[in-house]
Amino acid sequence: MRMWKLGAYVLALLAVACGGATETETQTPETEGALTLPLTATSADGKVFKLVGAAFEIMGPQQNILITDTSADTVNVPLAIGAYSIRLHGGWQLERANEPGQRVRAELISPNPLSFSIEKGATSQVRFLFKLQGEGSADVGIHVDSGGSISGDIQFQYASSDPRDGPLFDSLAGQTVPFTLSFETSTISRSTDGVVRRLHVTTGPVTLQFGGMPSEALTGRVAPALNGTTAEFVLEATPYGRVRFLGLRLGMGSPDSPNDDRQFFFTLREQDLLESVLDSEGYPAAKPFQVDSLVSIEKSYSGSRADGQGLFRITPY
Repeated sequence: MRMWKLGAYVLALLAVACGGATETETQTPETEGALTLPLTATSADGKVFKLVGAAFEIMGPQQNILITDTSADTVNVPLAIGAYSIRLHGGWQLERANEPGQRVRAELISPNPLSFSIEKGATSQVRFLFKLQGEGSADVGIHVDSGGSISGDIQFQYASSDPRDGPLFDSLAGQTVPFTLSFETSTISRSTDGVVRRLHVTTGPVTLQFGGMPSEALTGRVAPALNGTTAEFVLEATPYGRVRFLGLRLGMGSPDSPNDDRQFFFTLREQDLLESVLDSEGYPAAKPFQVDSLVSIEKSYSGSRADGQGLFRITPY
C-alpha cells in the first residue's frame, strides 16, 4: 500500500458569506449579509501566497457587482440575502508573499463562476482552489503536483423532488452544471484474484464545489452535507486490456435516521475508461483518466433526485 501525502491546494480565496451579527459588531439589516474575500493563503508547508491582479464579478439578486481594486489583503462586500455566483476574471497571478512580482505557476481547478449563498444568521464558505505546478511532495520519494480531483460538467436530464423537500431539484432538469470534487491526500493500493487486477483509491476529506448559475439545492444543501467526507473508487483491468471504473458513491447518514437532512448521496456510475492505461505489471496505472459516466444526486429518505451524464476527468492523487 502506498500513502500519497501531498501538499494542500492553495486556498487563494476563502469567501465567507455572513448573515446576522455578534454583540461586538454593528447590527446589519435582516435583509443583508457580507462577503469577505481574503486574497492571501498559506499552503500546507507554510508558504504564504497572494492573488494579484484579480477582478471579480458577483451576480445575483442585486445588480451585478464588479470588484477591480484587489490591492488590499481583504475585500469586503455587503450583499442582500440570496443565491449568487462569483466569477474570477483573467489577468490574475499567484505570487509568494515574500517575493513580490515573482509569479508562481498555478492552475485554477474550481468551477468559474462559482456558486454561493448569503443567509441571515449563517456562515458559508466559498473557495477558489488552485493547483500548484511543481509544488508538493510524497513519502514514496518522488516529486509530484499537489492534490487530486474529479471534475467535469453534469448535464442533468431528469429531476424530481419530494413534496416534503419543496422544489429541491426540479430546476436542475435541462441544466448543465460544472463541478469539482477535490482532495489533498489519497491512499492507493493494488489487489488481484489471479485474473483481474485492481487499483483501489481512497481519498482524504473532499471538497465538493458547483459552478454555473446559483443553485440553493447544490450549494446550500448538497455540498455542505458532503464536504469533509471521503470517497473510494476502483479501477479494474481484465486480461484483455479493458479497464473499467467501478463507480464512486459519496455520502453519509444512517438508514436508522430517515429524516436526517444531511443524507445526500453523490454517485458516479460504473463505466469503461475512454482510454485504458496499464502499468508494466498489468494493473491500471495511477494516472489521470477520463470517463463518460452517468451521475445522480439524491436525498436518501425521499424521492428528491437529479440524474444526468457527463465527461469527467479524474486525477487519483
